[in-house]
Amino acid sequence: MLTLGIASGEVRTWTDTTGKFKVEAEFVSLEDGQVTLRGATNKTKQIPLDKLSAADKVLAVELGKARDESIAAIEKLGGRFSSDPPGLHLENTKVTDAGLEHLEGMTGMTLLTLGDTLVTNTGVEKLQAALPKCKIMH
Repeated sequence: MLTLGIASGEVRTWTDTTGKFKVEAEFVSLEDGQVTLRGATNKTKQIPLDKLSAADKVLAVELGKARDESIAAIEKLGGRFSSDPPGLHLENTKVTDAGLEHLEGMTGMTLLTLGDTLVTNTGVEKLQAALPKCKIMH
């Protein structure tokens, strides 16, 4: 499933190597050994990968790879991401309603632009129901 925080979109408990530090957050990215997580208040926090528990390290690496692959695929289609606000820009691409279904797990996304695509109003309405906090421009 894609997210922005691109691979999971699910809020989960992340734990450090000592087991004392725990945070409820969704995965955003893994870059240069830093894991970025987004909490319930939509604020992000960076945590060094080597400070996470063994299981969370493995998950962060897997999610980071999936995120990178997703970004590459979207860029290949002509789309692009923005980080502030967290958004996806698919204008002037051939994305369809079927493609929008893959975005339903992107709960951290606050902006989606879909101008000049093959997406219908019905597809936008369905996605908007799944992502109520996301502003969808169609």
